[in-house]
Amino acid sequence: MVWELTCLCSPMERHPTQAIPLACIGLGGLMLLGLAPALANESLRSTFPGRLIGGGSRGECAARLVINVVPRTSVFASGSDDLLAVLQGPSPDPRPLEIAFSVYDAKAGGLGNRVRQQVIPAGSASLVLLRSGASIRPLIWESSYQCDDDASLDELSFISADAPPAVSLLVADAQPEDDALQFTLSAWKGSCGRQLATQAVLSSAGLNGLDVSQWPEQLPVVCSF
Repeated sequence: MVWELTCLCSPMERHPTQAIPLACIGLGGLMLLGLAPALANESLRSTFPGRLIGGGSRGECAARLVINVVPRTSVFASGSDDLLAVLQGPSPDPRPLEIAFSVYDAKAGGLGNRVRQQVIPAGSASLVLLRSGASIRPLIWESSYQCDDDASLDELSFISADAPPAVSLLVADAQPEDDALQFTLSAWKGSCGRQLATQAVLSSAGLNGLDVSQWPEQLPVVCSF
């Protein structure tokens, strides 16, 4: 299974799934109600304006790549193990990686109340494995670096003081691409504290087109559970 890169996104705008009037529900209607969650999930997969890759702004910190390892829709069902992965690109001045999970709120434009936040200590290029720690679905997942002091280093950084985060949506109903990725994440979990070949990791994540000329040949597997 190959996952493609999507680097741009539009503002998060959602429309709630239209309710089925109870007065119209017969046996067939009850079957439709059972299908409603799956249909809503499929709609999110086709319309969620996620961004697999964050970074790319001015400043060393803001330009550093951060990648949510998810299918090309940037929508992922993490399954019962709830394993997630983030790739950190190389940097001469690494900063802490901030992971945030927020409720998906269609009426509020997508981003609702934050339910959990985790900070991964600054580190070199690496593969970070973690869990959301929340049973709520759908759930918005954002990954970005803490670049607060970049503004003092670049007089033009007011143009984009913060790095755009990688943004994905976690859902409940799994598709074949989710199952394949869950299998890959489970295999990576067995390498916690060790290293994996960079090219093999990127290939498994569907990121073969990424320029890795500045990346190390081996990536540490950092497990933050």
